[in-house]
Amino acid sequence: MHMTWMRYTCGRLESRYSYSNTIVYNNFPWAENPSEKQKEAVEKAAQAVLDARAQFPDTSLADLYNPQHNAYRFS
Repeated sequence: MHMTWMRYTCGRLESRYSYSNTIVYNNFPWAENPSEKQKEAVEKAAQAVLDARAQFPDTSLADLYNPQHNAYRFS
């Protein structure tokens, strides 16, 4: 869902997306009155992403999110 939002909302520089926390991330649509169960599911998923990132403390987000280009670093 986020990728669809990002493609619709953010700009482009050449063929690359120009991701901005103020235009894309902070404006991501969220349910007006989410249930506790929905909040917990999002919190759990977000924590899983943070935990996965923590396994590679010396790796940039660009490297983590471009595995084809940087496959040699994680093998």
